[in-house]
Order: sequence, then C-alpha cells, then structure tokens
Amino acid sequence: MKRKLTVLSIGILFLLILIPFQNGSDAEYLGYEEQITYDPDTQQSCAIYGDKIVWNDGRNGKWDIYMHDLNAGVETRIT
Repeated sequence: MKRKLTVLSIGILFLLILIPFQNGSDAEYLGYEEQITYDPDTQQSCAIYGDKIVWNDGRNGKWDIYMHDLNAGVETRIT
C-alpha cells in the first residue's frame, strides 16, 4: 500500500512540476491534486506529457500500460 501511495505521489509531483505551460489552459493544473486510479494493485513508472498521464499497472495479473486524459477525465488501457 505504501509503495502505491509513493507512485501516486510521484505522479502528482510530476503533474505539479513538469507540465509544460504551452497556453493558459495548462495553468489550471498547477496546485491541483486528483487521484486517478483506485485499484488496490500496483501502479508504477508513471510519465506525464501535457494533459496525459501513463503508467504500468498490474491490476489484471500482468503488466499493462494505462493512460489517463486529464482534460477528458477518461482512463484507457493501452496494452
């Protein structure tokens, strides 16, 4: 459980620090926190690009890649 919280915290940290400010709409994420996955299994190795967050997720008994679109609020399994 502690590892999952750490991964989520790292993701939020990236969200707060590394989002490129390409236009005014990106500024809405600064200082904003949102839990994007509620599954009790392990999520790790997150990366953020613009309004997309991707991570490795073990919820199905094997590692899949998931993406969360911050603007749409939609989670998608990529693999």
